Amino acid sequence: VKGSGKEAKGWGLAKIIEKHGEDFKEFGEGLEAVSKGLDEIITKGEIHTQEYGRKTIIYHKNDEVYKVGLKQNWKGEPTENSWVITGYKDEREADKFIHSNDFTKGETLPLNSKESIAQNADFGVNFSGYKGKEAINKLLEEKRGQVSGAFYKEGLGEIDLVWGNKDFGLEHIINKHGDEFENLAKELSEAVENGKIVKDDKGRLRLEYEDKIVGIKDNWKGEKTAHWVVTAYVKKEKEASLYASTSFTKGETLPLNS
Repeated sequence: VKGSGKEAKGWGLAKIIEKHGEDFKEFGEGLEAVSKGLDEIITKGEIHTQEYGRKTIIYHKNDEVYKVGLKQNWKGEPTENSWVITGYKDEREADKFIHSNDFTKGETLPLNSKESIAQNADFGVNFSGYKGKEAINKLLEEKRGQVSGAFYKEGLGEIDLVWGNKDFGLEHIINKHGDEFENLAKELSEAVENGKIVKDDKGRLRLEYEDKIVGIKDNWKGEKTAHWVVTAYVKKEKEASLYASTSFTKGETLPLNS
């Protein structure tokens, strides 16, 4: 480890103790707190895999979010097992991913908050185990149902993908805006994963990425649900707002999250 305190750079337990040791007060005192904390986070936390195979274990305890970053290579060569490169308490803004000086050079970890709500039975059968583009392609193949937790977005938690009908969901996107996308699975996945979270003054939520807009809801018939994709389209050149546009089906509103 080079440096000390919050300026420390390095990897592994030495870095965690020097740079983030104070983050583990919830688990005890001193080095024992770090030991107990890492053990509890790794044992009870959930593993999330980002693009390029980067993995983060995420654990919630008493309204705090803890992260443990894993690697499975050393100097470009794969290792037999994953190993802990860093661990800390997440105190950052909920709508950001990190690419910051808090990490060793080259270390990039997704900071996701877990907020899982069971899939909505009204959306039909749930095809589990599919993520991102795979989830989209699965529903394009099945033309029915949903994929609960198809995406994971910092600040929102899980985002479900639903087939829906002509008024909402993937079927709506295909029927109304399909010709706006060259590769729907790729572009929609990128827009959700990389899009900026925007909330209007009425609390309605959308994701904006390049010229793509994705509408998100967190309720169904007035009942709270996980976030889910209600529509997506390519924004017109002079179109200032998702909600002021004609790209929504008549009557389609997004009374979104708290």
